[in-house]
Amino acid sequence: MSSNTITAIDNLPCMTLANVMNMLWDKSKSSLSYEETKWFSNAVYEAERLFANQMSTIEGLACLVADDHNTGSFQDKQSVSSLLFSIAQTMEAGKTLLDVSLAAQFQLDAMECARNRGKIGGNHE
Repeated sequence: MSSNTITAIDNLPCMTLANVMNMLWDKSKSSLSYEETKWFSNAVYEAERLFANQMSTIEGLACLVADDHNTGSFQDKQSVSSLLFSIAQTMEAGKTLLDVSLAAQFQLDAMECARNRGKIGGNHE
């Protein structure tokens, strides 16, 4: 096993950025304030920025490769696979940001409904 590989320990998932984000969200979501939940829901904007940056990077790499005549990077299996694994990890992290953001938005909606029910119920009593 390489020193860069971190495996699952004691029924925990393998260490990836996506797994860390999911675990932190799952462990904290029930105790978050409205403001903290709103902060998590805003992760959608970070995911959007991440995807836009990744798209630009991939497009730039595609132009480099298209213009390269066997003199630059990404000429062998190892360099191409490393690049693709890196892109996949970034995309996984972005998708997880979106998932957490959507879950937080759902939780915010539930909090708003509960607040509104309290206000409506309080007005009728």
